[in-house]
Amino acid sequence: MAQSLQLSTSTEYNEIPLESRDLYVMATINAPDVEVERTPIDVTCVIDRSGSMAGDKMNLVKDTLTFMIDQLTDHDNLALIIFDDVIDTVLEFTKMTQENRTKAKDIVKKIRDRNSTNISDALYKALEVCKNRVAPNDVGSILLFTDGQANAGLTSSDQIVAGMDSLMTMNKPVSVFTFGFGSDHDANMLRSVAEAGNGLYYYVQKTDEIAQAFSDCLGGLLSVTAQNIKLRIDPLEGVNIKAIHSSSYKKLSDNEIRIGDLYSGESKDIIFEVTLSAVTSEQPHLQNIVVVNLSYYNVQNKKLDEVKVTASIQRSSAANTDKKNEQVDKQIIRVKQAEALLRSRIAADKGDYEGARNILNSQKAFLEESEYREGDYCQKMAFEMNDLISDMATPQLYAQQGNKKLNCNWSALSNQRSNAIDSEYATKSKKRMYKKYSENK
Repeated sequence: MAQSLQLSTSTEYNEIPLESRDLYVMATINAPDVEVERTPIDVTCVIDRSGSMAGDKMNLVKDTLTFMIDQLTDHDNLALIIFDDVIDTVLEFTKMTQENRTKAKDIVKKIRDRNSTNISDALYKALEVCKNRVAPNDVGSILLFTDGQANAGLTSSDQIVAGMDSLMTMNKPVSVFTFGFGSDHDANMLRSVAEAGNGLYYYVQKTDEIAQAFSDCLGGLLSVTAQNIKLRIDPLEGVNIKAIHSSSYKKLSDNEIRIGDLYSGESKDIIFEVTLSAVTSEQPHLQNIVVVNLSYYNVQNKKLDEVKVTASIQRSSAANTDKKNEQVDKQIIRVKQAEALLRSRIAADKGDYEGARNILNSQKAFLEESEYREGDYCQKMAFEMNDLISDMATPQLYAQQGNKKLNCNWSALSNQRSNAIDSEYATKSKKRMYKKYSENK
């Protein structure tokens, strides 16, 4: 049976008074966690061969690429692009038959480190290769591996992302995942590229973490169940949309966002705020407030699907607003945590480290005052917050790892998607892939 996404809504309170007020609402999208037939994929690997990749980093990247090639089948396509200041497409899109898997592994084995780092041209070449696919599979992704700063071609994040726009428009969508190794890469740029490409940024602090990050990514790609997901919120009479808290998703209009894709077993909780007008009826009644519309491409049955749900709230002069919906409240905490990380990074990148630390400390205090402070949910966030505050002790420490961790944690929280295999968002497919890699070594 083909997988279909499930859509539901929840409100911050079960009932509210009759007067005008603001209200948090949550739209939840679930991809059922069931075994489905794997969809064939197209993968373009973009590998940095600059001099700084020499040694353990390059060897581990080669090992993980070889492992990935072994997971591909006759229905999957692979392209390989290697770059320093020169961009070489060493393997055009090729069906991964047994013979071609051997050929691809031989190409990977021969990669050697060379000169400087032209990330922009390598990325644009990968997008062009994907755009020119003759018979593309439904699921396509670009995986960019680098350990350095862009010092050839375009070098600013804004320039590189702007150049992606026209190239991202193609018959079959692709997502872009970036892997930054060590302390010298530009985390802001890699996160921006991944965000523009509906993918995720992975921070690989130590070389032995390459396999974990790669397994997490590959396990997700092999379980894509829905693509091009769009969520639209239509307010009903007496309701205005105040804000949609979705900084990681592209805003299509004031009431619509694009979420991208969803893996089997994943959930997305979209928090938004509405303002409700006062009601004149003194009688308790159920008020319909918004209609949430979900549209997406169902990868399993290869067709467009739609679903809509109406959110409602009980209005009563005797409403009890002491008790909140725990699930909505926890997702509000997640959203506030992600927003704090974003504001802190912006401040630190401007050199205001004290202001950045103050933002993180305020969020830590907010967690400590939460009614869920003793639970694992807030405890894990507080632990991560302490770690990030420590990494902002000096400009040097922030540049070496604090900035990378901020970007990495923000990506995971705002997207509700793992970029580390031990994350609470890691799906069964991702964990299975890492286990398979570990057993293969």
